[in-house]
Amino acid sequence: MQTAKPKTALLRVTTAGSVDDGKSTLIGRLLYESQAILDDQLKSIERGHKGPDLSLVTDGLKSEREQGITIDVAYKYFASSRTKFILADAPGHLQYTRNMVTAASTADVGIVLVDARHGLTEQTRRHAYILHLLGVTEIILAINKVDLIEYNRQRIDAIATEFKALPWLDLAEGLHVVPISALVGDNVTTLSPHMPWYQGEALAPLLDSIAERKESRSSNQSGFELPLQHIVRSRSGERIPLGTLSSGSLRPGDSVRVLPSGTSSRVTALWRNGNVATLATAGDTVALTLADQLDLERGYLLVHEGHDRHPARHIKAHLVWFDDQSWQPGKQYLLRTGTQKAGALVTGIDHRFDLANIKQVKSDQLRANDIGTVDLELTKDLYLKPFATDHRAGAFILVDKESFRTVAAGMITELKLSSDATTRQTDDFPSLTTLQIEVLNSLREQGWEVTLTRRPKLREHLQSASATETPDVSGGL
Repeated sequence: MQTAKPKTALLRVTTAGSVDDGKSTLIGRLLYESQAILDDQLKSIERGHKGPDLSLVTDGLKSEREQGITIDVAYKYFASSRTKFILADAPGHLQYTRNMVTAASTADVGIVLVDARHGLTEQTRRHAYILHLLGVTEIILAINKVDLIEYNRQRIDAIATEFKALPWLDLAEGLHVVPISALVGDNVTTLSPHMPWYQGEALAPLLDSIAERKESRSSNQSGFELPLQHIVRSRSGERIPLGTLSSGSLRPGDSVRVLPSGTSSRVTALWRNGNVATLATAGDTVALTLADQLDLERGYLLVHEGHDRHPARHIKAHLVWFDDQSWQPGKQYLLRTGTQKAGALVTGIDHRFDLANIKQVKSDQLRANDIGTVDLELTKDLYLKPFATDHRAGAFILVDKESFRTVAAGMITELKLSSDATTRQTDDFPSLTTLQIEVLNSLREQGWEVTLTRRPKLREHLQSASATETPDVSGGL
């Protein structure tokens, strides 16, 4: 059997900024320079002696090409010698806010483009604010079209200063400013000779550096979390759980705890991407065998013994409404996060974010493209985390149970850990099997009120009955 090859760093990148600031052209330039554009596609965007129109590499819909704008999220894949990239070109218009949120929700880095001629616009500020709400901690301010201002340093510095002064930005070392020209290639993959005063990295090498730091943090993270996606059986009958490692690292010999059952075991063998491995890190698809044949199924979590996952049934979250049909008070939706799921009811709206004016406003309604802070009540306990702590464990979607449409996406801001009687019951009844616990949770998810009562043992029952009997004092036969 083959041994796993060394892992290449993976970085997810999204673009943001005002309309016509050059987002699509920048992505086209990165793909063009890395030779990731197929020959037939390159021919379709040629403009004769002017060369290819790189903005059309990602503007793939007919309506996008006709209007000259980005509507849908376009995902492109390319690689450098050090990093694999997933690049999302998100739309810039207000009516496509939900599309931008979709692109940015999994991003490690947000590239905010600004036209050097126009500076920051309302849309620039709105997109930077959305990136802030989504917890994107690495932001690159790419000041584009600097060739059109003759590489004026004072103008570039003024735009950077204005951006850094945005009141909600608190990125410390996570903000990078790069003056570029996506059209001619200045500071995109190599440093430009037109700006000798610029002391930073070109955009592509900067992305490589960010990816390496991310990979280093991931490999040094203690513990692990593995949401189970599927269980298969080997030819010998062993149960083999499969999943994608969401955080930390895993090795053969590591002790594991299974949630929600709470049982423990030890990893005896590990495969990464189909090959035998001695180490798996976050993002790896893994299969493993355990020393004990435990009851496992999709939706369970394998975590390390010192894990910080706790059951929660009430959460507060930023909710982005996707659906054209507005939120309906009192309607129960299906909440899905990773491989876990539960019924969910929005019990209240704290406020809605007015993205046009960058402020919070009171609201009792959520419509398409709205972002609000809400309270949710779940039908059963899920093992969650705040989004700021863990993007995977803190993100979720809401699904309409009738139409099966994804109506919203959310980022958890606060957990109310479960401590009520229904949560304590599984601890108070340790003899319950995993199947019995799942049946109880399934009934609760369907809206049934289920409680457990301990039946007294026979001796306890007889003692209780004897204590309440009236003594016979009549005497005689």
